[in-house]
Amino acid sequence: MTVDPGKDLLFLVLRLLRSSHPDLVAALEAQRWHATPQAFAPAPACAHLPAATALCPATGPIAAIADRLTALVDHLSWTADYPSHPILKDRFAHAVIARSDGALVGCNLLGPHVAYPPHAHLAEEIYLPVSDSRAVFWQATTDTHTRATPGTPITHGPSEPHALTTQDHPALNLWLQHGEAPGGPTWFV
Repeated sequence: MTVDPGKDLLFLVLRLLRSSHPDLVAALEAQRWHATPQAFAPAPACAHLPAATALCPATGPIAAIADRLTALVDHLSWTADYPSHPILKDRFAHAVIARSDGALVGCNLLGPHVAYPPHAHLAEEIYLPVSDSRAVFWQATTDTHTRATPGTPITHGPSEPHALTTQDHPALNLWLQHGEAPGGPTWFV
């Protein structure tokens, strides 16, 4: 039997989210998932992958997820989403790991000292910080600033403006988009 690393990682993420999002996880587990092709295509931000993966915990509830993700990052097709943005073009990238008809799971990487500006999208999104980067998430609807803790989910509602700021270290996060238009357009707010 061949193990698909993308699907294996997906089901570990769903298991972790089961206690905080039980109805969503039940719906997502019932869907047919497809892993994305695993042909490494680096983006400029990938220069920060070694430092970001070095910050992944080796123990605790996120350790198995971090282990699977760090083994997978060099096999993903990374996208530089904002090639003309003066900072994000070299310091932000994302990769899709698996998709279903109603959801998308991927990861993103932000270099150190990056302020990913307030943005929104139609899909609801759950971020799962994987590296211990000390990054800060911001949510507009609650005006809350949350320090990223590996394995602690951060949820952004549909069309809810949110941002992410790194400090001295790069950040590696998993994300799950579901609802309307997962993977659809993102707009700056």
